[in-house]
Amino acid sequence: MEKGRYFEYIFSLSQTKMKQLAAKELTKYFSEDKIVETKDYIYAIGDIPIALIAHLDTVWEDSPPKYTFFDPFKNVMWAPNGLGADDRAGVLAIFEILGAGLRPSVIFTTNEEIGGLGAEALASNPCPFEDLRYMIELDRRGKNDCVFYDCESKDFQKYIESFGFDTAIGSFSDISMLCGSWEICGVNLSIGYYNEHTPREILFLNSMYTTISRVIKMLKVKEIPEFVWEGVSYIPHFTDWYNFLKKTPPEHTACKHCLKHLVDQEGVGAMTEHGGIAYYCFDCMTHFVSYCPRCGEPFENSEGIASDKFCPDCRIIMGGDTYDTFKF
Repeated sequence: MEKGRYFEYIFSLSQTKMKQLAAKELTKYFSEDKIVETKDYIYAIGDIPIALIAHLDTVWEDSPPKYTFFDPFKNVMWAPNGLGADDRAGVLAIFEILGAGLRPSVIFTTNEEIGGLGAEALASNPCPFEDLRYMIELDRRGKNDCVFYDCESKDFQKYIESFGFDTAIGSFSDISMLCGSWEICGVNLSIGYYNEHTPREILFLNSMYTTISRVIKMLKVKEIPEFVWEGVSYIPHFTDWYNFLKKTPPEHTACKHCLKHLVDQEGVGAMTEHGGIAYYCFDCMTHFVSYCPRCGEPFENSEGIASDKFCPDCRIIMGGDTYDTFKF
């Protein structure tokens, strides 16, 4: 199948069918005794002491895109009702890396978007990978971010940054559970998508392939370093408060501006100046919500979606106290 068509096919699959395809793909690169599959996850044991991670679900589980579009000049993909590059881009990246002849360990999880249920199930077991040095999740928006969550190893952070990434702040991914449970360092890397969880989601393939090339460099390091785990060593019970972090509108929530009733994925939660969450429908968010260029999180801003100002949290971290774009 031609690669562009193959990409479109990946985006069109439900989580169940994506899991079946992922299991089939792994059999091309790993022997049967190296692959373990449960209802919650699939993993394969490789010969490089690094594990790559992506989740198989998207927020469009009930309605994956029937049509996707590709701009060959800008090298971007999108779909009218939401693409699902979070995290099908991560899945594609792992397939590309395996196709390049490298054999890291691989983890595919289920139900990350509804609380990291697959990762939680895997994290409740001992680490199945012998001599695992660190983990790389491919599930971050943007092009250069590296996010470490509760992993506080400065040596590890500097090592990842040496491959061209910039440390950013994130709320949750599968490694939020796996790292703390197994006490192994991990990082979530940008994989090229923007405007995730909205119909405006777009995937920049150039950025995806930039991350792929950087990961390949990491995998080819002759003496892969060991890092001492520093951070929170427990399995957080994210299921109860995950919806708050992901900013899914609670039941009976209405848009702050137009008062339209919001259900499921029909709105976005934006950080307010005082640390709370305000919800907006997709129509109103264009005018009242911005995405922080540093951490990628939505926040209230009357300049709207085109603004380049930073969110309240990042302004504090960066030493600013106004909406002005930070001057480097």
